[in-house]
Amino acid sequence: MNEARHPGSAGRVLVFTIALAIGLFLVLFPTALPRIALDTGSTATQTVRSPQDISYQSEILTQRQRDQAAAKVLPRLIFDPGVRTRQSQRLDEVLGAITTIRLSSLDATQRSGALTSLQGVQLSPRAAVLALALTDPEWGLVQTEARAAISTAMDGTIPPDGVSAARDSLYERTNARLGEGIGIIVKAIAGALLVPNQLVDQAATARARDDAGGAVPAVTVTIALGEIILRPGDTIDSADIEKLEELGLISGTIQANDIAPAAILSLLSAAVIGSYLAGARPLVLAKRRRLALLGGVMLLSVAVARLGVLAFFPDNDRLFLFYALPLALGPVLVAVLLDISLGLVVAALSAAMAGFVAYSRPEATAMLAARPQDALQMVAAVLFAGAVGALATHRASRVNHFLLAGALIAGTTVAAITGLWLLDPAGEREDLAWIAGVGLASGMITAFLSLQTFTAVGSVFGVTTRMRLIELSQLDQPLLRRLRELTPGTFHHSIIVSMLAEQAADAIGADGLLVRVGCFYHDIGKTLQPAFYIENQGGGGNPHDDLDPAESARLIREHVRGGLELARRDRLPDSVAAFIPEHHGSRLITYFYRKALERDPGIDTELFRYDGPKPQTWETAIVMLADSSEAVVRSSRDRSPERIHTLVDGVIAERLAEGELDESDLTLRDIAAIAASFKRTLRGVYHPRIEYPVASAEQERAAEAARQMEAPVIPIDGITGPPIGERRGY
Repeated sequence: MNEARHPGSAGRVLVFTIALAIGLFLVLFPTALPRIALDTGSTATQTVRSPQDISYQSEILTQRQRDQAAAKVLPRLIFDPGVRTRQSQRLDEVLGAITTIRLSSLDATQRSGALTSLQGVQLSPRAAVLALALTDPEWGLVQTEARAAISTAMDGTIPPDGVSAARDSLYERTNARLGEGIGIIVKAIAGALLVPNQLVDQAATARARDDAGGAVPAVTVTIALGEIILRPGDTIDSADIEKLEELGLISGTIQANDIAPAAILSLLSAAVIGSYLAGARPLVLAKRRRLALLGGVMLLSVAVARLGVLAFFPDNDRLFLFYALPLALGPVLVAVLLDISLGLVVAALSAAMAGFVAYSRPEATAMLAARPQDALQMVAAVLFAGAVGALATHRASRVNHFLLAGALIAGTTVAAITGLWLLDPAGEREDLAWIAGVGLASGMITAFLSLQTFTAVGSVFGVTTRMRLIELSQLDQPLLRRLRELTPGTFHHSIIVSMLAEQAADAIGADGLLVRVGCFYHDIGKTLQPAFYIENQGGGGNPHDDLDPAESARLIREHVRGGLELARRDRLPDSVAAFIPEHHGSRLITYFYRKALERDPGIDTELFRYDGPKPQTWETAIVMLADSSEAVVRSSRDRSPERIHTLVDGVIAERLAEGELDESDLTLRDIAAIAASFKRTLRGVYHPRIEYPVASAEQERAAEAARQMEAPVIPIDGITGPPIGERRGY
């Protein structure tokens, strides 16, 4: 019977699988996993370890050593004999200029100023005054000594960096032979004109340095797995940048081997869920919004794990903060709003993807390789916390259920982390406090978020929560109060059918709470015209006696349309409103159809058929069978166990023959379990009463005396009952 349930389910599964795979790939895409982005001269803010063993020739370090070797090569110098001649000529020009100033008619101040401003020779004011005060013989001596000093200095070699030493030598020679005045002037003039007579041979120097650098071999850098590359506070240089680039830790071009793992894992995960939906839970395919909910929660779970890994992994400080995240929220929402087994699937896939995201971070790979138990901790915590959360909440109907689930999630998280922490030789006792704290935080956050979001999420995606069902099951609800007051017979019938159907639902694993609430509301349309239904006529006249059978059938069908209208008006969830049309399916209104056949054998059958649809779920199919079984047994004069068995089997066989169950998800095994439950419940409802023995004469007299007394009448819920002494039966 499953094949015809959702004709387009195969295509819908395919579309869902493709969409989910694309969504997961976008979440896991490598560009979304930031690498280390550093600049030369910046400061490291985290510990970076090598994710692999690697050996490479470092261009940076090789060039650095070659530059150092080249720097040790001294410049290659050549002697320039023309320097002595040029500087001697320049000395003659300076001496001539000074002589001219000495012989000029300028006053002393003007001549002193002229001397201090000579180009190429910086005479101090004191030296200028001394030069002007010299006698002609003394000035002649200055000229002779200056020429001798220049000639002596230039006969030797003066390298580019040897001018200062040459001047010092000149000063020593001058001071030793001349007086203070003459010595000052000679040193000022000759010292200013000393220049290098050895020049750097640029070409030869470059060749020598190239040869020295070329002799340095390439530097090979070897890095071990887990080796620390950077520590917080380290200043980054070009060699560090090169290491990070060689290790693949620097942001850059995305390679195919970065994209392929994310694509493969996304396809596998989507295929697993798609295959599960197609083969195990076609009920989830009934509404596109539920598929959207499943896909959205799955993406949310992966995104939370991914962001947690980016924020808190690798955990070099051993704070375990990743595990404080609501890792079980996705499985909990799926279990509460959709299906427990789907919640377990989401928990398993979320754990696998959390591990993948951790390994996708190159800076975490080394740590995980060195401490593999950390990777196992992550997968185990996400898997077990999600599974326990799903199992604890899939039938949650009260706030305390979610609080209990939060406590279980916290305990499971702590146990999963601690179990693998014991394998870590580097573990310290202080870690246990952090583990306990993050486990408690995870449980509390998951419980809080699930409580705050599941009702709103269920409303957006058209999923009825158990809390909403419990609210609708209260008999003081407006529609149920209307049903009780206007149609007491229908109300009683609904209560009996709910008891019958709920127990059958529990027997096959269907949603018993949804079945009970659906039974309460399945006939609310009868409140619009109560007198047209036999259970509400109270033995009075039947208005159908004066109507054409086709008109009666139309009026009977009208309670379905009216019920749906009341459901829309009171905003009943779709899952509850579905019981109104589906518990009748597309069956014939047999009584009036047979009456019409007596008048017109060619009457159109469709005039007497409900509009449908046929039951689409286990729950509405169970209510169809329970509604018919209860009515048949109630109308039968013989309610012996054997007769009840026959009647129930007949009802179920008739519905199967009519094809009313073809679009439900019930199997023959389910139907057999439902039939057994119906029979057991109906035997209890219609059990035989004890036959009381005939009263003795003395008992009759006592009873007569009691009747003569004014026994109080006890009102119960507005119904006047007999005195307590007259109540009998079990």
